[in-house]
Amino acid sequence: MNATEAPPPRINPLILILVAAVIQGWALYGLHLALNNDWLDSHPAPLLALYTVALFVPATLQLLSEQNGQRLFWPFIAGLAVVFAYFGWYHGSIVSNGVLTENSFGGITVVITMLVLWLMLLPFLASRMAREAWSADYQEFFMTAWRNKLLLAEAALFTIVFWLLLALWATLFRLLGIDFFEEMFREPIFIYPVTALSFGLALYLIGSVERFVGVVLEQILGLFKWLAVIAGLILTLFSIALLFKLPGLLASGTRIINAAWLLWLVAVMILLLNAAYRDGLGQRPYPAFIAASLRHVVPAMVLVAIVALYSLWVRIAAYGLTTERFWAVIVAIAALVYACGYSLSAFRPGPWMSGMGKVNVGVALGLIAVLGLAMTPLLSPFRLAANSQYERILDGGQDELVAAVEEGRRPDDSYRVLRFGMGRYGRERLQLLAELQDHSEAEEIRSRARAALEMTEYWVRPGVPFDADALRVFPEGRTLDADLKAVLSAQSNEGPERPAIDAMPGCRSRDEQCTGLFVDLDADGAEEFVLLSPFIGWLYVQDGTEWRRDASVALNMSGSGEQLMESLAAGDFAIEPGRWHDLRIGRQVFQLSTAPRSSRLAVPAAPAAPDPAAASGAP
Repeated sequence: MNATEAPPPRINPLILILVAAVIQGWALYGLHLALNNDWLDSHPAPLLALYTVALFVPATLQLLSEQNGQRLFWPFIAGLAVVFAYFGWYHGSIVSNGVLTENSFGGITVVITMLVLWLMLLPFLASRMAREAWSADYQEFFMTAWRNKLLLAEAALFTIVFWLLLALWATLFRLLGIDFFEEMFREPIFIYPVTALSFGLALYLIGSVERFVGVVLEQILGLFKWLAVIAGLILTLFSIALLFKLPGLLASGTRIINAAWLLWLVAVMILLLNAAYRDGLGQRPYPAFIAASLRHVVPAMVLVAIVALYSLWVRIAAYGLTTERFWAVIVAIAALVYACGYSLSAFRPGPWMSGMGKVNVGVALGLIAVLGLAMTPLLSPFRLAANSQYERILDGGQDELVAAVEEGRRPDDSYRVLRFGMGRYGRERLQLLAELQDHSEAEEIRSRARAALEMTEYWVRPGVPFDADALRVFPEGRTLDADLKAVLSAQSNEGPERPAIDAMPGCRSRDEQCTGLFVDLDADGAEEFVLLSPFIGWLYVQDGTEWRRDASVALNMSGSGEQLMESLAAGDFAIEPGRWHDLRIGRQVFQLSTAPRSSRLAVPAAPAAPDPAAASGAP
C-alpha cells in the first residue's frame, strides 16, 4: 500500500451492524410490498436482484464488521453486491411470469447455491483484506469459515427464541382480552425490521465474546471426531458388501444404487475427519491404533464416490439431465476429489492428515468457481438440462413411469419438466418442438409440446382429453355407461373438480395406465365406481341415473402399479370393514382406521343426521 494513502476511517462495529440490520429490515419490508403488488410477475429480474442484495450484503457487512477499517473492505462489499445482484437478475430473467410464485421455480435450489457460495467466499475475502494477499495459512481459513457458520446458527437460534418470547407476550395479553400486541406482532411492518434487528444484535453479542465461539467450536468438533470411528466402520462394511455385489449390478446395466445415500456416506465421513483434523495444529487427534485404522479406511471413499457417479451417469443416460441431477453430479465430483485427495494423503508417510488442508482449500476454490458459473449462462443447470430433455424427446425417450413407481414418487415427463422446471430455456425448447417438422414422430411431438405450452399447472394438462374408452374396468366384462363417461371427461377440464383426473398419473398418457373398479363399498346394494392410479384414487357414486365424484380414496401403497393391475385382474380385492365405527360429535365426524398392511379403500362417510336421543343424553 502507498505510504501516503491513508486507510479509510473505521466505523464502530456495533454501529455498522445496527445500521445494516435497519437497512435490511426495511428493504425486505419494501420488497414484501412489491410482492403483494404483483411485482414478481411483471419484474422478476430486478426484484430477485434486489432480494439477493438485501439478504447477502447486510449479512456480509455484519460478519466482516471488525475489518471495516481495511483498505479493501468497501471495494469488496461493493463487488460482492454487484456479483450477487447479477446472480439474482439472471435467475429472474429466465423465470416466466407467475411461475416463481406458483411453483417456487428453482427458488430453494438457487438460495442454497448462493448461500453455499457466499459462505465459502467469505473466508477468502476476510483473509485478503487482513493480509492484502490471497495466500493464507489453513488455520486462519478454518477458523474464519467455522466462526461464520457458528455465528449465523447461534444468531438464528437467538432470533427464534426472541420470537417465541414475543408469542408468549401476545398470548398472555390476549388472555386478558387485549389483542393489540398479537395484531401488532403479525404485521409485516413489524416483522421484517424487528427480525433483522434482533438477528444483527445477536451477531454482535455472540461475536464480541470470541472466547465463547472458540469454546463452542472446540466442544462440537471434539465430540464429532469420535463419530468418525463409527462412520469409518460403516464405510468399511458397506464397501466390502458393495464389492461383492458390484459385478452383478454392473452386468445388469441398470442404476446400481441410489446415489444420494452414497454421497451422504462420503459427505459425513469427510465432515467427521475434518472435525478431527480441525485447523491442522493438533498433534495426535486419535490414539495410534485408531489413526492407523482410519488411514486404511479412507481409500474406500473413492470406491463409494465412483459408484455414486456411475449411478448418476446411468440415470442421466436413461432419463436425461435435470437440474437436480446436475447438482448431484457436482456433489459427486466434489466427493470424488475429496476422496482421492484424502487417499493420497493417507498413503504418505508421517501424519497422514497433514495433507487434508490443501485438499480442502483446493476443493473450496473449485466449488466457488463452479457455483459462480452455474449462476450464469455459461454453466446454467437450467440451460444444460433443457438441452438434454430436448434431445431426449427427439431420441424417443419415454415417460419416467417405471422408475417413479419403483421409487414411490410421481412420474415426470420431459414435456412437463421443460414447461415448469427449466424457465425460459425450457419454454424455448418446447416452442421448437411445437414447430418440429423433419422427424418420424413429428406430429405426436408437436401435439404434446403444444399441450405442454398451454399448461398452467404442473399436474393439469388442458387440451388433452381423458380417454374413457381406453380405461380398463374391473371386474372383467364391466363397461362404463354414457353418463359416467361424460362425468369423467367433463370434470377433468373445468371447474373446481378439474384436478380429479389431471392430477392422476396414468389417466392422461399412453405410456401409463389407470383403471376403474365397480364395487359396493357401503353395502347398500348399489355399486360405486373407484378410479385408481398407483398414487391416488377417486370415488364416484350414483344418485338415480346421475354420477358424481364423492370423495378421494386413500391408498396404503405397498407395491407397484403393475401389481395393482395384476391383483385386480385376478379378482383379488374385497371390502374390509373397519373395527371402529365413525364417531360423531355435533356436526363433526371422526373416522378411525386400523390401517391394515394390505391396500385398503378408505372412503369418507357422509355426516350422519343428528340423533335426537343422543342429543338429549338418553341411553
